[in-house]
Amino acid sequence: MGQQQGGNSSLQDLVCQFKRHKQGMLVIFGITVLLVTLWTFIQSPVYEVTSRVMVKYGREYIYRPVDLLQKGDVQPILSFNRDEIINTELQIFQSSELIASVLQKIGIDKIYPKIAQKERDHEKALSLAVERFKKELDVSHIKGSGVIKVTFDHHDPDIAVNAVSTLEDLFKERHLQIFKSPRMSFLENQLSIYKDKLLNAKKRFEDFKQKNHIISLEEEKKLLLQEYSQVHTLLVQGKGRLHELEEKIASLKAQLQKLPVNVMLFNEKANNIETAKAQLLALELQERDLLQRYREDSRLVKNVREKIHTVRDFLNAQAATKTENLRSGKNYVYQQIERLLIEAKADRKGQIAQNNSLEEQLSNIEAELRDFSKKEATLQMLKQAVEINEKSYKNFVSRLEETRILEAMDNQKLVSVAVIEKPMKPVKPAKPKKALNILVGIILGAALSFFYALFHDYFFPKNRGFQKGTADVTPE
Repeated sequence: MGQQQGGNSSLQDLVCQFKRHKQGMLVIFGITVLLVTLWTFIQSPVYEVTSRVMVKYGREYIYRPVDLLQKGDVQPILSFNRDEIINTELQIFQSSELIASVLQKIGIDKIYPKIAQKERDHEKALSLAVERFKKELDVSHIKGSGVIKVTFDHHDPDIAVNAVSTLEDLFKERHLQIFKSPRMSFLENQLSIYKDKLLNAKKRFEDFKQKNHIISLEEEKKLLLQEYSQVHTLLVQGKGRLHELEEKIASLKAQLQKLPVNVMLFNEKANNIETAKAQLLALELQERDLLQRYREDSRLVKNVREKIHTVRDFLNAQAATKTENLRSGKNYVYQQIERLLIEAKADRKGQIAQNNSLEEQLSNIEAELRDFSKKEATLQMLKQAVEINEKSYKNFVSRLEETRILEAMDNQKLVSVAVIEKPMKPVKPAKPKKALNILVGIILGAALSFFYALFHDYFFPKNRGFQKGTADVTPE
């Protein structure tokens, strides 16, 4: 009950306090609303011009490092994401250089005449105008899209429309300047350099081939390897043949050591005795045959017997003779083997000479192969130099053609930015908002009146008793 009475008492005191200061509250409320209303109607109207620009993902947003460009690399290295693209375009829109270009094109005296009249220094006036323009310009990204909203406030709607249109036009030019491809002169210079390099590399390649009489490297190497294989095979066979001859010579020498050099060829005494015996036998047979047909005193028989007696005398004489007429000479078999030995030695000598020739030929071929390997390495290096310079030259040709296309597009101002909503002259000013300002004035007046009633007695305690005695009625 005590708490309820205390709460009612506080509320009654507050109501009484409002009643005591009712007149002052009304005055403060009225003055506040009146001042806000007067300020609203006195304030110059501000017109808001809006435009929307769509940013498309195009050729400008492909990054190629300069060092790779100098090497002729035309492949994209890095591309920006959408947020980076939008933020980049926002920074271009808000750049002081772009805004200064807009002001210079329109004229500071037209868009901000007070600044132009106040500041005689053009640079300072331009700097102040840029800061003023930035405050009245709002560039924002519409989330979830690739659209940028451009808003500009100005007291003159025509100037506002002109400012936004000029800003968008100069933005495209500035966009092209920032994202412009490398200059054509640079690429033409690089193309000329790599063309000379390519021609020099080809000349060195052809000169080396002519100097070393190289027609077909692979075919010549193949023929040289075949020749090496053939000579190597002949050398192996020759060494085998030489080994056989060595063995044959050793065998023939061993046979010669076993054979006599000279042998008996003819014995004259023995030969005469044998002949006489054969003749004696023939005469005896003839005598026997004649005796069968003739008498012993026959002349034929006598003649035969005389011959037999002569032959016997000869045999007796030969038997009595001690000397023999002997004839000897070289052994025929020995001679044949000796001949074979001479032939074998001659063959061995020839085979040694042939093997030496083959070894020398093989050594020359090996030297040619080693030299050929060096030539092959040098030729391969020269060929690679030609291929590398040719690749760089073709890359620069392609890059130059691409740059010519890009420059043509730049000359036509074909950019990846499109105005999807052009600025239009507004019918009504955007500021001041009269109804909103009056509503704010009413709320502000009510708040000031309320605070006046609450804190008046605190700040002015002398008037409290007087006002209480005259206006306060305490209920029983």
